[in-house]
Amino acid sequence: MSLFGQKWVKVNFMKSSIRFLLILNFALHVTVTMAAESFESNNWLVDISRRLNKAYSLGEIENVYTIRSELLASVENDRVEAVDTNLVRYYVAMTYYRQGLVLGQQGAEALRTCIDQTLQLTLQSPDFIEGYILQAACAGALIPMRPEQVLALSKVSNDALVKSARLTSNNPRLLLINAISLLFAPPQFGGGKKPALEKLDISIKLFEASRQDNDSLPIWGLDEAYTWQGIIYSLDNRHDEAKASLQFAVSVNPDNLWVREILMPKVVKQESLAPMLGI
Repeated sequence: MSLFGQKWVKVNFMKSSIRFLLILNFALHVTVTMAAESFESNNWLVDISRRLNKAYSLGEIENVYTIRSELLASVENDRVEAVDTNLVRYYVAMTYYRQGLVLGQQGAEALRTCIDQTLQLTLQSPDFIEGYILQAACAGALIPMRPEQVLALSKVSNDALVKSARLTSNNPRLLLINAISLLFAPPQFGGGKKPALEKLDISIKLFEASRQDNDSLPIWGLDEAYTWQGIIYSLDNRHDEAKASLQFAVSVNPDNLWVREILMPKVVKQESLAPMLGI
């Protein structure tokens, strides 16, 4: 090859190399930027989840409304592009669930909204397990407020639990909501304290096994599992075990006013919890 030809090859090789490096640099920049946005969005949702848990535990309904507004605003300004849209919609529905529980009888419409939103969520994403679990929780919580709809709401709750169980058998929130349903279900339908307690025991073990993964969404349920375990122990007159479970609940979530100020004093005095639960 002539000297000119050698120079031509060398120059073109250098140009190709520079072009490749520029493309590689751009690709790395895009990848890092997307990863950073995803990390930031995930951190934002983790923060949302923790704030919502705190607001619910303290009964701070205005903070629940504020969190919902932030979630809805994030959808409008496309903040959810770098995060799972289902989780954002899930947490919007979750704010209605928490609102319903905080407001009691006045929260019935909020629970109905939660059911409607999770129905839409699971229709659009049939494999989204957490959507079914939240749907079942909302329907179950609405039953005492709308006793005339007990059959329809029980069907909604049961169907959602069945669908989620088909997708997984080891979700701790699934077992938690299933346990609460069993506690209030008649014995002829497999309900009762014993089957409910068995589900809760497994739920707590699964929660505890994954407790180190503090940023895994959704984040809720462990203190509630201990709370319901304590309730069942109390209903069974196992007062020391009930007190221990409620103490665990408070250690997981020190903000849990229901446990600290209502359930624990009754358990310490060995007062029955049945009247307040309608059992």
